[in-house]
Amino acid sequence: MANTPFKLKSGNTTSFKTMGSSTPAASPVKQDWEAMHTKAKEKYSRYDNLTLEEYTTEAKRQQKHYNETGKWDASGVYDHSGKKKTTTTTATDDKTPKVVKEKNVDKDKSKTVHRKDGTIKKEVTKSVDEDSEGRRVVKDKNIYRKDGQLKKEVYKVKDTGYKEDEKYKIKTKYDKEGNIKRSKLVKKTPEYRVVSKRNKKGEVKSVKREDGRRTVTKIDAEGNETKKSRRTLKGILTGKGKVKELKQ
Repeated sequence: MANTPFKLKSGNTTSFKTMGSSTPAASPVKQDWEAMHTKAKEKYSRYDNLTLEEYTTEAKRQQKHYNETGKWDASGVYDHSGKKKTTTTTATDDKTPKVVKEKNVDKDKSKTVHRKDGTIKKEVTKSVDEDSEGRRVVKDKNIYRKDGQLKKEVYKVKDTGYKEDEKYKIKTKYDKEGNIKRSKLVKKTPEYRVVSKRNKKGEVKSVKREDGRRTVTKIDAEGNETKKSRRTLKGILTGKGKVKELKQ
């Protein structure tokens, strides 16, 4: 039977014909949502009070989430008791979702921290004043010793749009007798910056940077004042800080 051509039996089709066949694919299997709902209620109490319509919507949502992320999200809409959440949170990955903080919710804040023996350890007050003219934030923190004496105070103020845009901070430490041990003031405005320090002896040193110049002012315990001023590198580069001629 050499050179005998290969013949197909009746009813068979070659694979080549099958590949080019235009026969439509079979329709997807229709889901029996009622049976699925009954089975789900037997396993999970969260679906007990859901109607068939609610369960179908929830099942489709979870399946869509799984298809997109590869993870199930059973608690995205309903809690364990089946109660619908007021705000739905669907996790799309392992990252913690960002929390958007509301601004200016509380205009006045205060906090007092006590020790175990009932004495005050720390007091913090914060106030925010805001209107069409600007915003002013004031924060004052006091730390006390066990005997009630003030140990440390930090006072901060930030103005935006009021008298001038400024920000300053005063930090003061006290000894056991209530005298100032040391203090430091830092003040910043769009025009200048000042750093002032005071020691236990009452001596003050202040450094001010303004218009391309650095001015150092020293005051000793007796109140005698000395002042020195020089041009800064930034002043030289920008052409500022030159000594002005005395007016005639």
